[in-house]
Amino acid sequence: MSTYASVTLPHSERNKLQEYKRITEETMKGLEMRLSLFNPSSEVNRINNNAGKGPVPVSGETME
Repeated sequence: MSTYASVTLPHSERNKLQEYKRITEETMKGLEMRLSLFNPSSEVNRINNNAGKGPVPVSGETME
């Protein structure tokens, strides 16, 4: 998606950095799978490919 993400956490939680990194990466991958214009199976691509043809089911996250 050519997007950057950053996570800022207090020094007292530095021991959780790897956990937060994993969560951030999983979240970004999930967003890309649903919203990428370049992924043929993404929800956004299905919406675009069916424009004017009828409704397209999407996940609750995409609907929001």
